[in-house]
Amino acid sequence: MKSLQIGLLFLWGALFCAGTYAQPVQKSASHKESTKKRDQTIKSDSEPKQATDAAKQSAPQSASPQPYGHATGASKAAPVDADWHGRAEKWFTSTDKKERRKAMRQFTRALRKPCRFCHTTDFKGYTDRLLISQQMMALTVEHGVECKDCHAGKDGFTKMGQISKKMWQLVHKKKVFCDNCHVPKTRFQTLTSEGKLFKDGGP
Repeated sequence: MKSLQIGLLFLWGALFCAGTYAQPVQKSASHKESTKKRDQTIKSDSEPKQATDAAKQSAPQSASPQPYGHATGASKAAPVDADWHGRAEKWFTSTDKKERRKAMRQFTRALRKPCRFCHTTDFKGYTDRLLISQQMMALTVEHGVECKDCHAGKDGFTKMGQISKKMWQLVHKKKVFCDNCHVPKTRFQTLTSEGKLFKDGGP
């Protein structure tokens, strides 16, 4: 009887120990499985990021943006560096918004174009004509002319406008400003020494 009790006690102890030691092993196996799944998830998540990073590194760097709204399409900038925004601002004689809008009616009348020709409908942005508009504003101030002196309606030009259009092409070709040949504030009538040389058939 005592040997049977001892045997049962021994058997019970053996089962208890086996259960105790088996549990960490099972836990360890499941832990390894979950760790493996987690590592696979992290790897798969990081692959697109690595691909994106690699694409960014291999992609050519875009040119730095042009100041004050680089125009595209037909409205090209003169091939000379200039603070066109700053120069165009001198066209305004007031900082008052109403006065500035009133002044800009010179544009709409001379070109017979609506405000949205240069401005977005909400007036919070500009069309691609921003840069050419700033250039024309700057030139009118610097040479003492008005929009109507060159523009006659939607696509029309006055005699001065037709000549100026050719001169503007020359500005692009020679990469110089108008004041290289024309004395400022003289309505393009007075030539500099460079202008006289060019007119006489010089370089």
